[in-house]
Amino acid sequence: MAQEIIQKRLTSLAITSRILVLLLQFSSNIIIPDHNAQVFQFLRTESRGSWVSTFLNFTLGGFIRWDAEYFMHIAKYGYTFENSLAFFPLYPTLVRIFTEILIYLVPSLHLDTTLLLICILCNIVFFILTVNVFYRLSLLIFDETIAYRAAVLFCFNPASIFFTAPYTESLFCYLTFQSIYYSMLLLQKYSKPNNSFSVADIRVIFFISLSTLVRANGLLNIGFLIYTIFCIFITYFPKTISNRVRYIFKYVCIIFISFIICSLPFILYQVYCFKEFCTTHKVDLPVEIIHFASEQNFVLPGQFAKFNQSWCYQKIPLAYSYVQDHYWNVGFLRYYELKQIPNFLLATPCLYIVIKNCLVHLDVNFNKLKSIFDLNELVTYSQKKEKYFSKDFFKLGLTAFVVHALFLSVFSAFCIHVQVSTRMICSATPLFYWYCTYYYMNGKNNVIKLYFGSYVIVGTVMFCNFLPWT
Repeated sequence: MAQEIIQKRLTSLAITSRILVLLLQFSSNIIIPDHNAQVFQFLRTESRGSWVSTFLNFTLGGFIRWDAEYFMHIAKYGYTFENSLAFFPLYPTLVRIFTEILIYLVPSLHLDTTLLLICILCNIVFFILTVNVFYRLSLLIFDETIAYRAAVLFCFNPASIFFTAPYTESLFCYLTFQSIYYSMLLLQKYSKPNNSFSVADIRVIFFISLSTLVRANGLLNIGFLIYTIFCIFITYFPKTISNRVRYIFKYVCIIFISFIICSLPFILYQVYCFKEFCTTHKVDLPVEIIHFASEQNFVLPGQFAKFNQSWCYQKIPLAYSYVQDHYWNVGFLRYYELKQIPNFLLATPCLYIVIKNCLVHLDVNFNKLKSIFDLNELVTYSQKKEKYFSKDFFKLGLTAFVVHALFLSVFSAFCIHVQVSTRMICSATPLFYWYCTYYYMNGKNNVIKLYFGSYVIVGTVMFCNFLPWT
């Protein structure tokens, strides 16, 4: 089957899956009364727009739940409260820009409903793009059948609601999979003789840099680039001692510069946070924001003299770490309480699939871990696609993916609100979908269908009614 036809089918399937989520959201939001979760809700403006705005608010209102409230607030007002600094700026900024353009073209639209519409449209577009880039990425390692089935599973992944609601999952997943895809292309290119540097080689830096402006774990994506560079470094290491010093210096510079450029957006955002919340200055804020902050005892920008926040005195003042710790009690083993058992059960399937299979991979390949940077061996693996879902599956040259996914999973299990694990893993590593496809094609298809299908349906219903979910 031609790749173009497959990608068209995947695009149609991705759109179908989003329509399903939209319909589930609408029906469950009408039928089931919302739970009073007593969490932050962004300040709505009374709607006096056209019937279009009324219709959009009625049909899409169920998507504004949990963290979506923060993204809506940031897109509307900016970073007016310190507790919103945990949510990175690229996604709400894009939403605000497109909203301004649409309202300029259709002035009768209401700001709140237009923001929501743009949030959902952006996520659907990025979701479709992600499905296609994931298929292309999978083709670099597997055959067409496996790549297609993995992409189909992605369309109905257990965190589906978060890929449509005003969350960063779609954008982050797109940037992450693009980063990995271009890293893999670099590996393939430099495994061949007579290669030469081209401007296209640095496009991976663009996607990694943007991912660090979407979520903090975007910094882990830098590891794929550094891993790629190190593979090239090992493969072409000079045999003569006279050339080694210059060669080593060259690659140290490449790695250092790549790391700085990729992490620069993250650094600049932290600088912005420090400037806004660790200095005392006047800020022109809407009256409703000031009143709301006073009621909730929120920290406004420019109020350092009043609140004297501790993170501002740290040698490396990271707003993200402080906000997670101070406002959400995120930290090692802090979530290990009896009342959180239901949340651990929600996260168990995803964590089990990744951790169990990653450990199997490391065990099977323990004696070959020294070859993890062997470019020639990695490329040799990519030429044996027909064996990948047989007994040789765990012998694949996927150790870099395994290390990344295992770190994410262990960190999720011990250091964050554990229910977030599902959407974090589903939006950050392709390995989860490859493992699920492996099970699907080896007699566990009903189990995988039940897992994915139930999380899509139940997750959407729960989320849209302010009930606890992943």
